[in-house]
Amino acid sequence: MKKPKSPYTVTNFDQVIEIDMKKPLGLTVRPIIQEQARTLDIYNEVFECDITGKDNDGNSIKVNTVGRYVFGVPGYPGNVRITTDQNKVLIYYSSKAPKEVSTLLTQLKDKVTKQFLSFNK
Repeated sequence: MKKPKSPYTVTNFDQVIEIDMKKPLGLTVRPIIQEQARTLDIYNEVFECDITGKDNDGNSIKVNTVGRYVFGVPGYPGNVRITTDQNKVLIYYSSKAPKEVSTLLTQLKDKVTKQFLSFNK
């Protein structure tokens, strides 16, 4: 299987995935959403990319998985912006992003929606 390649950082966030959470998450939204994404197989799918981040010691961190490309690593902010609007989580991304980005985000929305609904039964 050929690895997807994306040598750029997206700056035009013209698409949005909206997740209804039934109650506000506030400042905890990004870590909660990213932790849920980490459980998806596509998060760790190999992704060829020329971008690197850096840890506190200046060592390079490869952006070599779909999850790292989407959510970032230290020194690299990733390619989504996550905000809240009352009880909704809004995940902004670019329509020009590789298809793996929208696949991960769609799977993430399905997982979070199903998980949240199971807590409220």
